[in-house]
Amino acid sequence: MKIHRILIGCLPMQIAFFLLLTTFHQCSGDETSFVHTPFNITQMTGENITIPCIVHASEDVECHWLLNSHLVFPSANKYSFNRLSSNGDCSIKISNLNMKEDDGKWECQVYLKQLYIAPAVRVTILMPPEKPKILYKQSVPEDGKIMVKANETTQLECLSTGGNPVPELNWILSGLMVEENKSFKNISTGFIKSTLTYMFDKTMNGARLVCDSRHQLVNEFDSVELDVVYKPEVRIDEDVITVEEGSDLRNIFCHVEANPIAKIKWIDTMNPKILYSDYKELRLTNINKEQNNRVFECFAENEIGRSNIDSFKLNVLYEPRILSESDNQRVQLGNSVSLECKIDSNPEPTINWYHLSVLTGDLKKVAQSESTDQSILLIKNVTYSDEGDYYCEGSNKINDQVKLVRSRDINIKVTGPPALLKDKETEDGNLEGRSVIDLEFCSDPIPTMVYWKASSCRLVSPNIPDESDQNDQRTEGSCQRYSTALRLMRNQVFKENDQSSSNCYRATLIINETKMEDQINYELVVENRLGKMEHSIKLNVNSPISLILLVILVLITFILLLAIGFLVIVVLRRKHKGSENMNDDVLKEEAQTISHKGDLENGGSKTDFNQLNLNTSNDSYELVYANLDFPPREQTNEQLLQSNNLNLQQQQLLQQKPVGQTKPMQMKFDLPTANKRVPPQVRPKPQIRPQPRQTNGSTEYAKLTFNKADL
Repeated sequence: MKIHRILIGCLPMQIAFFLLLTTFHQCSGDETSFVHTPFNITQMTGENITIPCIVHASEDVECHWLLNSHLVFPSANKYSFNRLSSNGDCSIKISNLNMKEDDGKWECQVYLKQLYIAPAVRVTILMPPEKPKILYKQSVPEDGKIMVKANETTQLECLSTGGNPVPELNWILSGLMVEENKSFKNISTGFIKSTLTYMFDKTMNGARLVCDSRHQLVNEFDSVELDVVYKPEVRIDEDVITVEEGSDLRNIFCHVEANPIAKIKWIDTMNPKILYSDYKELRLTNINKEQNNRVFECFAENEIGRSNIDSFKLNVLYEPRILSESDNQRVQLGNSVSLECKIDSNPEPTINWYHLSVLTGDLKKVAQSESTDQSILLIKNVTYSDEGDYYCEGSNKINDQVKLVRSRDINIKVTGPPALLKDKETEDGNLEGRSVIDLEFCSDPIPTMVYWKASSCRLVSPNIPDESDQNDQRTEGSCQRYSTALRLMRNQVFKENDQSSSNCYRATLIINETKMEDQINYELVVENRLGKMEHSIKLNVNSPISLILLVILVLITFILLLAIGFLVIVVLRRKHKGSENMNDDVLKEEAQTISHKGDLENGGSKTDFNQLNLNTSNDSYELVYANLDFPPREQTNEQLLQSNNLNLQQQQLLQQKPVGQTKPMQMKFDLPTANKRVPPQVRPKPQIRPQPRQTNGSTEYAKLTFNKADL
């Protein structure tokens, strides 16, 4: 009854009722089993196939075939099988395979007293798919190109139809398989669609996207070229561009990357108008210093949008220029004064201040602290020595060339009570001579009173000084040995009508026939309408005897130094002479040793080389030189001299011998005696007296003859 229910659910109602009655009617019989069961078959369309289904049977059996759960009946030129088989063969032959009619699941059922069902099998009709198609926005792209926006999600589809079984679809981008962001959907038998969701970037512009279809019968593909559009991106190579004033600017490019092509714009931020449009290169001519630190911006636009902004700063190099400078200053003594010298340049200038002294005429650089503003010179606690002209210099370097600018002179005039220039406490004078005491002071306004105090004397100087030496003020009475003078200190650097040099003076006190009691303190008093100055100075009276002693000491020191130098020279010369005598002794000892060796080889007696045989008749001497290892005769005189270690004078004489000479050479030398030295200019020249050369094997002798007069 269970099998009956299955049939009722699977077959049409009429057939099920018929089989049910038949099954109920034939409920008994021999046991039946399948000999050959069906199997899966894959075949091309239009071909013929046979699906086997054979059972063991001793009597007729009923055969039934179902396709996709629908009964199939025998038909001419299509399906052929036995509805009633006497041998148990229920196999079906399918002719002219067709995908729509024959592709699917086939099932064989055999009825013999009961129903036997074979396992269902799959009949696949191979059919090549059509070429796949890539769809963008539900349509096929024109010209095989699609336009997508960079960095935005894009969806594409690949559709394949007519294939059985459906093909395998793969996406390939620039030769690489896309493994993610894809999905598949079987629309119906023979139809499949793959969807790709992807975010493309600008580097994929121009790349090719492929949909690849893989099937048992054929491989096909479809592809599109990606037109990835994006807004422009701009770039300038340099952040700061340096150029010299007056020159032109070239080759400054705004590099743009964009799709589609963008329009380029340059803007001067100080003057926000468009300089150039659609030009990558920025050109500026005759650049001036007003354009220094100017910022130029570049951007671009296309249909997708506007780019970022890139910029560069213009660094204009120009030489120093004076912007402002202080006027002449008049300052009270002891106050502070500030001088200003504003200089503009690029690079930043180095500023130095200089002072031309009204007193000395010296030009000196004014030292300043590095931490302060160099364009401002601050002078604190002003004194009269600060008077004079000041100026500043600004310099920089452009292309290894120093550029310099100088301000005009700024005069500082100091006013106030009289003040001493140099604090001098003592002055030297000469006993019984003329002593002079000088003090320098400044006063602006001019002094109204200048006088010296010397003991009980009050010595008044002229009220109106000039440059003359005839303004001495003589005194009378007990103070008649004193006289005073007041002279204006004017430096030749300044013109005579220049009032900057008219406020410093030299007050002089002259003491004639100076005595020891004049060694006291003297006081200078100077007054003007702004104040008064008093300064005391002591006179030191020096005795002439002390000066004579000083001179004697200097002379004695000088003589001692000369004597020491002379002694050093004598000692050095004697040491040198002693070293020469030692060298002569060494040579004699070596000659004696050689002579002694030669005598022993000849069987003779010992001979003292240093012994001289004196011939009383002619007062002549003979010196014998023996060479134990005399070189072959064909050797040159140079080699002979080197081997025998002759002294320099002997070498010079031997070099005068011709190369071909074979006779022994006899030379006459001047030898110093112990008690007599002949000056070089009167000493007689040695005379060479030929003597026969004596040889004995390898030993050769040379005899030198000289007279006592030669010594």
